[in-house]
Amino acid sequence: MHFTRRHLLQVGAAAALTRGIRFRTAYPLTIGACRSPKDAALFAEGGAEYLEISCGEFVASAPEAEWRERLARLKESPLPLRAANSFLPGTLHCVGPDADHEAVLAHARIVFARAAEVGIRMITFGSAGARQMPEGCVREEAELQFTALLARMAAPAAEHGVTVGVEPLQTSECNFLNKLEEARRLVAAVNHAAIRLTADVFHMLRAEESPDAIRK
Repeated sequence: MHFTRRHLLQVGAAAALTRGIRFRTAYPLTIGACRSPKDAALFAEGGAEYLEISCGEFVASAPEAEWRERLARLKESPLPLRAANSFLPGTLHCVGPDADHEAVLAHARIVFARAAEVGIRMITFGSAGARQMPEGCVREEAELQFTALLARMAAPAAEHGVTVGVEPLQTSECNFLNKLEEARRLVAAVNHAAIRLTADVFHMLRAEESPDAIRK
């Protein structure tokens, strides 16, 4: 059966009305929505338990005074803000000859600190533009560069209680790390609790990956 996000939220709403029922699952199941905090009340009514917001809500370039104003609004959300996406802007390059890891890490440190203030504990690392391999870039070299970046990112993420989830993306969006196994090897090489994987079923289907990739 095909489930849309609406179907999942309807299931969540039904579960909220039947608190006495207990479902047996291998992992805790929570339902969130990737939406702006301004939609939190609507999704709370539909059964969502948290929101995943864009890092643009606490963009690293915002002056401290502006950030304090944003933080006050974010803390008023009717749903907890537990996750974030759109981690890096496309102007920050992770691989290739123009890679600037110092600039990436400076941005990341501010994002981690501000995410922790909001209560966000998971940041999805898709960021297609920042991860894109430029023409002529050798994949093996890009993998070494990206692994080194993740390794340096682990400590500041852990310091703020944040986990970075590397997300494989479909080839039409990015030409680097398109399948779970590709990303898994780099995450395993880093071997740090703050660096994990995000398995996005949408991108898995585009890459023709089976559920066995998640099991592995």
